[in-house]
Amino acid sequence: MTLKRIPKHLIFDPQPKRRSKAWVGWLLLTLLGIAAGIVAGKANAAQSAFLPEAGLLTTRHAGSEPSQALHTGTQVNATIDGMIVSVNYTQRFRNASSHWVEGIYTFPLPEGAAVRHMEMRVGERRIVGKIKPREEATRIYRQALSSGKQAALTVQQRPNLFTQRIANIAPGETIEVQLQFIDKARYQQGTFEWRLPATITPRYMPGTLLPLFPPVPVNRNDEVSLNKEALGFGWAHPTSEVPDAGWISPPMETHDHPVVNPIGINVTLTPGVALTQVNGLYHDISVEKNNNSYTVFLADGQAEMDRDFVLQWQPTPSQEPRAALFKQTLGNEHYALFMLMPPTTLPETSLARDITFVIDISGSMQGNAIAQAKASLRYAVNQLSGQDRFNIVAFSNDYQLLYASPQWASPNAKYQATNWVARLDADGGTEMYPALEAAFAQSLTPERLQQVVFITDGAVGNESALFSLIEAQSQDVRLFTVGIGAAPNSYFMREAARAGRGTYEYIARSSEVSSIMQRLFTKLNHATTKNIAVNWPVATEAFPAKSGDLYFSEPLIALAKSAAPIPAIEVTGNNGVNTWHRVVNAYQVEESQGISALWARAKISGLEASHRRGKLDDIAVRNRIVDVALKHHMLSRFTAFVAVDDSIARPSKEQIAREVVRSQQPLNQHLQKVPFPQTATSSTFSFIAGALLLSVWLSLRCVLLTFAGCNAK
Repeated sequence: MTLKRIPKHLIFDPQPKRRSKAWVGWLLLTLLGIAAGIVAGKANAAQSAFLPEAGLLTTRHAGSEPSQALHTGTQVNATIDGMIVSVNYTQRFRNASSHWVEGIYTFPLPEGAAVRHMEMRVGERRIVGKIKPREEATRIYRQALSSGKQAALTVQQRPNLFTQRIANIAPGETIEVQLQFIDKARYQQGTFEWRLPATITPRYMPGTLLPLFPPVPVNRNDEVSLNKEALGFGWAHPTSEVPDAGWISPPMETHDHPVVNPIGINVTLTPGVALTQVNGLYHDISVEKNNNSYTVFLADGQAEMDRDFVLQWQPTPSQEPRAALFKQTLGNEHYALFMLMPPTTLPETSLARDITFVIDISGSMQGNAIAQAKASLRYAVNQLSGQDRFNIVAFSNDYQLLYASPQWASPNAKYQATNWVARLDADGGTEMYPALEAAFAQSLTPERLQQVVFITDGAVGNESALFSLIEAQSQDVRLFTVGIGAAPNSYFMREAARAGRGTYEYIARSSEVSSIMQRLFTKLNHATTKNIAVNWPVATEAFPAKSGDLYFSEPLIALAKSAAPIPAIEVTGNNGVNTWHRVVNAYQVEESQGISALWARAKISGLEASHRRGKLDDIAVRNRIVDVALKHHMLSRFTAFVAVDDSIARPSKEQIAREVVRSQQPLNQHLQKVPFPQTATSSTFSFIAGALLLSVWLSLRCVLLTFAGCNAK
């Protein structure tokens, strides 16, 4: 009998097969994998801008290899008279390419520098810059750039961070830009010190990425586009907390090759007193004595711009200054810089103390910086006495506490603390705000002395918000900052300590940990000089308007302007034991240069502080700062220098490439691998995520195909 096959469509199946929808899962996983790969690619692109080949600017035209386009060199000639520092700061830009270039260079200067002159030199031509409101100066520069005129624009991004732009540098041509600024040396514990920053520690930009601002490549291949300049030219994207992130994040060089961005430094030092020694802390220097002055220069002639230059000089003990007065007369206005050392016989404090240590373990601290920070913290913990209570806050993307609340500084607690600190590693972002909030929350016992010691490189872009937090929450707390590394953010260190009514120190080498931390603890352990009153004999506008507390071995510094000469200055204060009184006569004081510029710089700083405290609105602070800066011919947040050569240099048919000068990686520092804020994702994570998603996709596809094959059977 022949068996006949029943047609398939006539067979009844109680569980009919449903049409497979596996393709939906495949499609979804495929799209996720592609998205992760795109994110990884973008992160890698941004990271390559952050970590470019060291030392050189490059330009790339379609279908060609990168070529060296622009080299820089910096020459510093400084004159120090007493504690007044006058500096000629010359930057050299040479276009080694075959096309026209606009150069852009973001660079640091001392946080107290009063920049009062700029000029551009093209061959034998010298064009003196004019001070203008920032928007006007920028407009003039843009017009010169587009019309082919050679020009220079100098703007301030932060009090210690500036941007130099040079338009229309011809192939093979060198253009120099010279800045002149006034600064003052710091004096403490019998030593004068002047610090000149040379590079920037890359800053973390907290907040969420602003979606309205798309990324802009650092090196542009097309003709200059002016409508995107608000973004800046750095590696960072604008965020909700740092909208100018692109202006304070220059790409970085590495240490893989010889010096290519050199600096030369020559200093003429006239201290006014006999000295025991002159030292360069982090550079080899040569010192020549000439009658009453010293000539100081780098022993090798030049050095790489990868660390702060710090010059120290020590008067003989018998000639250590107890008071100093410098004055300047301009027309009917009289300016004075006053320094006074209070009595040094301050008693050690007997108050019980709560002290919170905050240590930065973010990615910018990788390398020697984290080793120095941990060594400093271990030293500090071991200095605590049995009557002290303490805690530690460590932070990067988030913060962690050693203890839930401050603990007595028993031998066991200190042992636990040092072991905990030893296990800390540097990685991630620099979310300072919540860490500082947590530190201030530890100080809740007003009858005990409340102190916070903040150990960091200060590599953040939201300084103003942090200063406001410190001022608001440090009413009964003193904040002390310790700057770590070869290139700390000195503006943050000084202003954070000032806002927290404390003081600041720097540590750049592990060998300095013991001496610097001992000096800090000497200040912490001694009573402060309080209730300081400076009685000016004539009507003055003085800064600071009210003197804060002074710590052991620190002088009182005041700047004043008056309509009449100042014959004498009377100062009173209390050191915890008795009230002291000093009178300093101003007769026979020789005229000094630059005091008016330092006074104007101090006034601008005071106006900025009033703005942070809500005493001045945005319009008022801008107008008042512009008035001061224009009158004193000074760079500020709202003013800029612009210099334009009226002749046309670049033919209209010639295109121009924009080139961004890379800053040198700080010495012994590992560059942070993930410079993105909260909403961004690292390239490493994106790559791994993409690989995992693709693996899952392949695995599921195999399973589904196998299952489908089994059903088919």
